[in-house]
Amino acid sequence: MIRAQTVVARTPSALLASLDRFHLQSKAKGSTLLFALSAPSDALSVITSHLKSHFPRHIGCLSSPLPAYRSHIMCAVALLDGITFRSTITGPADPQVGRWHAARRSSTQQLPVAQSNVFEEFNGVLGRVSWEDIWNRSATSAQKMMPVELRMARPEDVSSILYFSDKAPEGFAKALKATFPHAHEAGFLASSTPFITGRPVTLFHDGEIYSDGAIGIALQPSLSHTSLTVKFPGLVDLTPDLQITSSEGNLILTVDNGNPTRVLLAAMNKHRLDGCDVLLKDDEFYIGVMSDGKVERLHRITSGDPSRGTISLGTMSAPPQGSIIRVGPWTSE
Repeated sequence: MIRAQTVVARTPSALLASLDRFHLQSKAKGSTLLFALSAPSDALSVITSHLKSHFPRHIGCLSSPLPAYRSHIMCAVALLDGITFRSTITGPADPQVGRWHAARRSSTQQLPVAQSNVFEEFNGVLGRVSWEDIWNRSATSAQKMMPVELRMARPEDVSSILYFSDKAPEGFAKALKATFPHAHEAGFLASSTPFITGRPVTLFHDGEIYSDGAIGIALQPSLSHTSLTVKFPGLVDLTPDLQITSSEGNLILTVDNGNPTRVLLAAMNKHRLDGCDVLLKDDEFYIGVMSDGKVERLHRITSGDPSRGTISLGTMSAPPQGSIIRVGPWTSE
């Protein structure tokens, strides 16, 4: 990131003056402007035109104001170097009711339904469906639908991906995961704007305005020695390191070839018996994915089934087989 700033102003002229200063202080030429704008409808045209004139390369969206600044105009801006793209991959379609919905035309494309030929996979009564092959075919189809800019990029040359999306990002998120499995991803849902611009959402990309899909930027690995340390104060380890031996979707099926829910319950009982007062009713339990002995990322546990053993996580994709994890609550201490 070259430069970032959030501007809060009472009038359009004050916001434009701040954006002018941001432009003058930004020495990097050819970079892409990333912005999220919250402004009244009568000021949108002049502000967006101003942004486009200063930064021909840009991606952005209309967003909701912060609760404390609803009467103000806000614009968060950042200058980045990377590969910009526009995706037309979408997720599940919303139910459509009424003439307004029926008349709408979308520029997005649905991912192929991987399960459409499931029953053709059976070979007689004893036949079995190869779900792994089916999901792999779906991932391959998703990769073919990726924006050409991302298809031309090598996975090892992309470290992070930032994008603004409509209300159905599932298809694009799935395609990103299949194409760039090791890249960090941050997706932001654009605010609903039917009463502001007449569009479900309003996305900006290099002078064009879109009502659906996603726009974003892929960042390359930093050549500097910048380091990032992430700490999770209040996270208590209940278990030693455990290895995920099978997972599917957002479910952890087995850890150390055993029942993951029973492992968690046993750890909870052990700590209660030891008199460790860390398990409170309001605690939320998390799976911590380990890397070099430290927690790299967290997934919240949403449910567990002692009989089946599965643990459900609040994420679209559980850590893959072979991942090392620890389980514990997040306390207020």
